Amino acid sequence: MIWTGIAAVVMFYVACSIIQIIAAVRKDYNKSALESPQPTAPTFSGLFVAQGIFSLSTDFYILIIPIHLVVRLNLPLYRKIGVCGLFLTGLS
Repeated sequence: MIWTGIAAVVMFYVACSIIQIIAAVRKDYNKSALESPQPTAPTFSGLFVAQGIFSLSTDFYILIIPIHLVVRLNLPLYRKIGVCGLFLTGLS
């Protein structure tokens, strides 16, 4: 679960970085100096929304990993609840 999460996060953010770099380079080369005296940054509103959703989902995924493992431990119920509560403090 941990290696899958690491691989997914790395691949997603590398892809997002490549998309942003390509879009920024294309926008600069497609405009001449006469059309736009001041360079403008490309807009990535859709990409930013996707990154936000992906970030939120990976945060919950990372939070679920230890809780999933604690539930499978051979501990009394009150200790499981306490250890899970400790990990759930990451929500705040």
